[in-house]
Amino acid sequence: MLKRLLSYIRPQVVATFESAISGTLEVVVERGKLILNTANTNYSYGNLQRVLYSGLQAIGIQKIRKMRNVLLLGVGAGSVIDSLYREIGFDGKVTAVDLDPVVLEVAQRYFNLKAFENVIVIADDANNYVNSCTHRYDLIIVDVFCDYTMPGFLFDAKFWANLHRLSNSGYILFNCILSQENAPKINNIITLLEAYNRDVQFLSKIEEKNDLLIAHPVKNISSF
Repeated sequence: MLKRLLSYIRPQVVATFESAISGTLEVVVERGKLILNTANTNYSYGNLQRVLYSGLQAIGIQKIRKMRNVLLLGVGAGSVIDSLYREIGFDGKVTAVDLDPVVLEVAQRYFNLKAFENVIVIADDANNYVNSCTHRYDLIIVDVFCDYTMPGFLFDAKFWANLHRLSNSGYILFNCILSQENAPKINNIITLLEAYNRDVQFLSKIEEKNDLLIAHPVKNISSF
């Protein structure tokens, strides 16, 4: 209780974990609310929740409420899952994939991820999962970072071919950072998606740091 009160003055660290994949993880209470941080960035809840919610709003709240299957690549503490169910009113199934067992443990212990009954959590590499998956999803959310670094497979043409295959009548929401180094790679992704006959929307500097790429359904094909 004391830390929660003090958090309105400055953030208070509740617990610290070391992950071989994500580095140092901190559960922090900030202005009365729990968030998950790495050494260099917010990982879940806090700013990141607002970033991804902006992307969901851009897709359309009413459209998302009609969806039945969502794939989340990169779970963190589950803030976008919280947004889908508690803020938007989505009542379908979420398949949540994350490679880091420490992050998943923190999500269960401190952020009550298990409270969402329609969520299937899979401990796997996102690239491996989409490469072998045969399901189809109405929405795929890609939020894969190692601390503040974007893994190289996120820029591979095969990865995006798999996302297109798994969502050929649905949406893709990609949380990214348009750095000088990443800009040509992200432009290549946009070109590839347009070649798949998709409309691409790019939202810049959400919460000052993050960028969002939204791939809309294949033109002339819509389930909603």
